[in-house]
Amino acid sequence: MKNFFTSLLLLVLVFLCIFLSLEVCFYSSEDDIGMSFISSFRNSRFFSAIANHDSAYSYPKESLATPRKYVVSSSGSARTCIYNSDESYPRLNDAIRPVLKEWLSSDAHILSQKTLTADEFRSFLSEDVTYIYVNYAVSYTPTLFSRILGIPSGMRLSELQSVRDFFIMPDFEKYEKDVLEIFALDDTSGTVHQFRLQTELAATALSAIANSSSVSEDSFCNFALDMNLDKPTAFGGNTPTTLLAPYVVILGSFETQLTYPVLESKNDFIHSTDTFNAIVSAFGYNPSSIRKRVYEDYTVFIENDSTLKLWNNGLIEYSAVGDAGLSLIDTTDTYEELNAAIGFAEKIWQIALPDRPFDASVTSNLTDDSSRHLFTLDYYVGGVPVHIDIRDDNLAFAPIENAASIEIENGVLKSFRLFIRSYHETGETYVMPSSFSAIDMAYAATAENVIPVTIGDLYICYSEEANSSFSSPVWAYTVFDKTYLIKELSYENNAD
Repeated sequence: MKNFFTSLLLLVLVFLCIFLSLEVCFYSSEDDIGMSFISSFRNSRFFSAIANHDSAYSYPKESLATPRKYVVSSSGSARTCIYNSDESYPRLNDAIRPVLKEWLSSDAHILSQKTLTADEFRSFLSEDVTYIYVNYAVSYTPTLFSRILGIPSGMRLSELQSVRDFFIMPDFEKYEKDVLEIFALDDTSGTVHQFRLQTELAATALSAIANSSSVSEDSFCNFALDMNLDKPTAFGGNTPTTLLAPYVVILGSFETQLTYPVLESKNDFIHSTDTFNAIVSAFGYNPSSIRKRVYEDYTVFIENDSTLKLWNNGLIEYSAVGDAGLSLIDTTDTYEELNAAIGFAEKIWQIALPDRPFDASVTSNLTDDSSRHLFTLDYYVGGVPVHIDIRDDNLAFAPIENAASIEIENGVLKSFRLFIRSYHETGETYVMPSSFSAIDMAYAATAENVIPVTIGDLYICYSEEANSSFSSPVWAYTVFDKTYLIKELSYENNAD
């Protein structure tokens, strides 16, 4: 019997060696073989079968801890913007992320810290300094941000209300080579918290910054503050009513034009009995006993205190009333609720499209400490977000504005919407107008405001609307975290 188990163990080990060797040979690149080896194994069907669900790779969860972009400024050179979809991003991120994690840890060697006003920090940046700007897609409470990066305590940021943006620089106080200065911008109060961190990672981080500072036409950028677009300076006797937030990134020059592919949007949700039954079961219903009604545009499953609608257009919609709902997790901890919400959305996605990755990221700010949370996710294609605005003329369903929206209270799911979509390049491209043209149009759209408004972000996204199977790139801007598309700009359409 002992020999039998020994032989069986050896057979399993030989199988694993062969399997992992094939994964490396066929799915790994020479430049990235270490990480590809691990990632391909973790994402394989075999690993998923022998590991628990939480161990599987999750794009939405991973993106929470991943900065949306870096801006690198090396002394004496122009700034360059590196998005998380750029080829140079992974190596830069591999050098910067450990610095943030060490800084947040309880045993970090903090030499000093102080608080600056926004203007004090602005004047500091005007000098010829080397730094990297770290920008996340959403705002976090300090505790939640620390936990997302794997640090159980958020005490390092206890004086801040919300965080999204950071700057990392060499030590300009005493010029010590093993010291970095980290600036955390409070997204709520506007204050800046400065920390001097002594770390063995300083040399690696500064080397990565220097190696990433090469500027091309596509990556060259400025901050709005470089052009005083964040200050109400009068032009021709008129004070503009629209400002840009200081760290809005303005890509390129007046002549810069960026090319983006046009996407085809597809609803690949197959309405089969097996799929319906699996989804119904996932929401805690019994497929054989629940009341069911079939209409022209959707199928509805009804309980006394909740309903589940499966729409022909790819929308999966659940709602519960009163104290009812689906228990996702037995806790009121926001971090755990967020993970449970994302995990449930991924579960429903995998039932609907079992062979497709759920390429969506959280887009709602994570700064609400109340007992009821609304988490939203949006699709990303090649690092570019997809802005969804689907409205029914007959008001049969509420407007669809996100890939997913998940409302959870004290660990219980109260409402859920998932809009099933996949995106594919058509072979056509759009040449986008410059960011300065987008700024002019944003100014024009907000010029009539009596109260001055501040544009919080400016970026390119894809637009998905009703009655169109194509998603085109457009410029967008945000005011008070609400997104507005600039559709008036003309685009040059090219066929590849």
